[in-house]
Amino acid sequence: MIKNQRIEFIDVLKGFAIFLVVWGHSIQNCSPTIRFFDNPVFAGIYSFHMPIFFLVSGFFFSSSLKLGAKDFLVKKFVQLILPCIVWQIFYYAMFYVEAYTTHDQTFLDAGLAHLWGIINPYCFQMWFLRDLFVSYVLAYFALKLLKKYHIAAVLSILIVCIAPFLTEFQRFLFPFFWVGILLSNKQQIFFKHVKTITIVVGMLWAVSLLFWNGHYTIYETDFQKLFDIRHLNFDFTNIGIITFRFFIGLFGSMFWFGIFAIIYRKNSLYNVLGKVGKRTLAIYLLSNYMFRFCIESIIDFSSFNQWIYTLILTPLFAIILTAVCMLIIAAVQKNSKLDLFFFGNKRKKITPTL
Repeated sequence: MIKNQRIEFIDVLKGFAIFLVVWGHSIQNCSPTIRFFDNPVFAGIYSFHMPIFFLVSGFFFSSSLKLGAKDFLVKKFVQLILPCIVWQIFYYAMFYVEAYTTHDQTFLDAGLAHLWGIINPYCFQMWFLRDLFVSYVLAYFALKLLKKYHIAAVLSILIVCIAPFLTEFQRFLFPFFWVGILLSNKQQIFFKHVKTITIVVGMLWAVSLLFWNGHYTIYETDFQKLFDIRHLNFDFTNIGIITFRFFIGLFGSMFWFGIFAIIYRKNSLYNVLGKVGKRTLAIYLLSNYMFRFCIESIIDFSSFNQWIYTLILTPLFAIILTAVCMLIIAAVQKNSKLDLFFFGNKRKKITPTL
């Protein structure tokens, strides 16, 4: 079983990873003129920043198998889908404000279509939570039905790759969820050889970065269904980039997972990162909302040199924004109902003892 220190190192890893997410979004949104997919730091971050969250989620998946189907679905719905719907309402409210102030009559006339968009999973702005929920559900029922991990992994991944109703993000990220599950099952072997594994995957990731660019990300190069059930034909468009994207995401995720397992120590920096790592979902939700409706229209660093922008201004801005998010989260969490609806945190009821 994983020790307390290792649980703490994963919180620190998550804190580091969510900082990279906010930094990447800062590079993307703090200059209206930047070609962010051509930015090497942005491309490096986006080579693994979402895969590592799916890997870590899969690593802790085993506790879900202890729950019955009903309790499992309710727990994950509250944790992941409820915040999606709540934040979707806020998004559409802000879209209406924008449309009203800019006299966008087309948007205002859509009416009921926007009400459907609030609960339609394909319209969720927070797609990451939607696809993480689907990953939990698919892995849970695959294991309950098939029992054997490797068979469940292969069959459920194949289903995701051909299912017409799932998104390209799901096809891209679901395999990393299974990597986390299998890594958890073999964690004793992994931690026994962690230095060797980290060096090897680190070298592979570094070499892969030499051939990587931001246009290979899922945002630029689609992951289409590999088999069209309706027309009974295969589609291997972009299969080279899709394969490369998986391996660079795997190497990067495994490298940073191993690095933090090796270097973790109890000190003030890691203590701060650990606290941030326990609030990654809330930081993701808040920062995305602020980027969309506040920061894009207020912050403009386009007059600065690209490297000053990338290596000084945007990481500093990401640190400040993360700190602001932590303060807002602390305030919201004082109210259990707000904490539940906005961040999916359902607090356990404490039963008094005699």
